[in-house]
Amino acid sequence: MRILEIISDAVFGKPAVAILLFVGILFTVSSGFFQIKRAGLIFSKTAGSLFSKKERKDKSALSPVSSALSALCATIGTGSIAGVAAAICVGGAGAVFWMWVSGMLSMMTAYAEGVLSIKYRTHNGKEHSGSAMSYIKKSLGKAPAKLYSFFLLGACLCMGAMVQASAAAKSAEYVTGISDIVLAVVIAIAGLAVSLTGTKTLGRLLSRLMPIMTALYFVGCAAVLFMTRESILPSFERIFCEALGIRQCAGGVLGSLIMGCRRGVFSTEAGLGTTVPIHSKSDCDEPCEMGMWGIFEVFVDTFVIGTLTALVTLSTGADRITSDGAVAVLSAFESQLGFAGSVVCALATILFAFASIFAFTAIGKTAISYLTGFSHSDEIYGLILCIVLYFASVTDITTAFVISDIFSGLMLMINLAALILLAPAVKEETISYLKSQRRHDG
Repeated sequence: MRILEIISDAVFGKPAVAILLFVGILFTVSSGFFQIKRAGLIFSKTAGSLFSKKERKDKSALSPVSSALSALCATIGTGSIAGVAAAICVGGAGAVFWMWVSGMLSMMTAYAEGVLSIKYRTHNGKEHSGSAMSYIKKSLGKAPAKLYSFFLLGACLCMGAMVQASAAAKSAEYVTGISDIVLAVVIAIAGLAVSLTGTKTLGRLLSRLMPIMTALYFVGCAAVLFMTRESILPSFERIFCEALGIRQCAGGVLGSLIMGCRRGVFSTEAGLGTTVPIHSKSDCDEPCEMGMWGIFEVFVDTFVIGTLTALVTLSTGADRITSDGAVAVLSAFESQLGFAGSVVCALATILFAFASIFAFTAIGKTAISYLTGFSHSDEIYGLILCIVLYFASVTDITTAFVISDIFSGLMLMINLAALILLAPAVKEETISYLKSQRRHDG
């Protein structure tokens, strides 16, 4: 375990976090603080469009809404629950502040990935397809794209399977008392069944599952926070004091920053390029509008679900009980709502975990197909996924997080390099889109 932590610190330590923040700042400044100044436009093109009756051009493809909700399933997963709680338990309450900072900047990184997902996708005569490998190959060459696809495959099996399965098994075992071996077999079989499902079917399933999961978790968090309402303001005070306080400047603030950014990336995946395969299958033809869905995803993931998790964990004092994020959130719910609370939390965690596994299955298939070119790559991925899910279900979630950080750090460096090189293309698309909007409005 110690060796894995050393490797993780090397590939996802200070340099990686610095570059991640730099890229977020680069796209924020070059776009004229788009995520802030154009908040009204972003809302109207994302959440606001949910109420429109606009006719779709390609009914065989995923709608932008389905694409975004599927991507949210991948990004939220257990990262916004167990991941955020783990960041607090290990890095202190200050990690939440840096998660917010990272999230605000990562909105524009996600925007850039969304723009490029449409700009560089291809059409095979039947459907749209694409991935981060498409724009990485365009900017860095074929070899880095292949290397990235290998790391993406590893991330899908770790971040998209190991962590999710471990959190789901831990939550189910906590509530039901069923052996982790039995749960491991059930999760593995479910994963194998999912791997044989088509991407479009998965997308439509996830778009229906996402609102239910979010509503369930939101109501549970609201109930806990109502019970602990007197502790909410002190929790915010802890977040800011531990992030910026004098006592933390000796070194704690740096650890808090790194942990907050790590879990922020794990939660939103902005900078990793993992959601590009899902976005590229959308029937959206306007790159900037898909980019705005990327901003929306980061907002929901970090500033809604992530913040709720943080406040629940801190207001109940669950961060002082354990370093295991999944157990900390379960304990928080149970401390205020009794057994019913732990059931609600466990159910939400399991649903989020499986939704993330579903979404990452589609992404993993893209990665292994690009890497190997085998005609039966889907079946190969399904078999590997089944094995990984079984062993992950009986593995400590902390180990799963460390392994996931290693693959995330390796992916991050390649993807961010490509984004930096393609920043002029993103800026050009943005300027062109805003001009067309002004003409339309005028």
